[in-house]
Amino acid sequence: MKSNFVKTSDGARIRVLDLEGGGREREVILWAHAAGFSSESYLPLLESLRGRFSVFALDFRGHGKSRLPPGCDPRMLALDLLWSDLLAAIGALREKTGLAGFVLAGHSLGVAAALQIAMSDEAGCVDRMILFDPPVFPPPDDPLVDEVRKRMNQRIAGILRQRDNWEGYARFAEQLEAHPAFARWDAGMRGAYVRAHLKVAGPSMLEAWCSKEVEIAAHQCLADPSVCGRLGRVRAPVKLICADSTADPVAWAPLVQPLVAAGLPKCRLTLVRGATHMLPFERPEFCRSVLLD
Repeated sequence: MKSNFVKTSDGARIRVLDLEGGGREREVILWAHAAGFSSESYLPLLESLRGRFSVFALDFRGHGKSRLPPGCDPRMLALDLLWSDLLAAIGALREKTGLAGFVLAGHSLGVAAALQIAMSDEAGCVDRMILFDPPVFPPPDDPLVDEVRKRMNQRIAGILRQRDNWEGYARFAEQLEAHPAFARWDAGMRGAYVRAHLKVAGPSMLEAWCSKEVEIAAHQCLADPSVCGRLGRVRAPVKLICADSTADPVAWAPLVQPLVAAGLPKCRLTLVRGATHMLPFERPEFCRSVLLD
């Protein structure tokens, strides 16, 4: 596993993780993570793909080991900036592999950014897409808008209540295991998240790699009602893997997946019964089978 770093035009330093799978004859897959997470949060899942793909993943600016531009206000994070992070990573992959197109895959925020590329003049770099529960904000006149906005605000309030630091990895892991939502997660994926989420902040003290300000801004930038109406521009084939909205009373992304599926011209939808928005962490073996199919 190697880390390479690329710079965006505005000076962000973006980490691209190379899991060194496959070879030049393999398809290249680029994985994009959810808000507040990082590439290494998904490490067991990504490592399981190496026999099929050459596997790469990025950390968005302000997440994991990627850095915001010098002097940047973290509250100004926007979807087009995350799009530029992905384009920088794709540029590095083109240089490394000599390929023009890739498989774009990921979870939540990551695939919302990937959709921006697939709807743009840069769409030629997208061979196909595998999207896990993309949070696409509904149009203003859609009956889901009020519920979606309420759930987004509840998530932001939850982020503000999170602790600023922890006494150690073991203590953090214990707290997650005691929480009903995290208790649903596969043990290996939960362990990867624990290791990827925290960094040393002082003697016997850890803090999150991603600040609350960045994580909140990453959620807020998704509230763009114009995206849903532009999904018809996506020409790449799409596998859309969605959580079960009846099993997740908290996240808003599962509510909008029928809208997303209806808007994508070449979409194959799979509903994962009983899974929440965190389905890559709850059902990694299922997600692996989807990615390898």
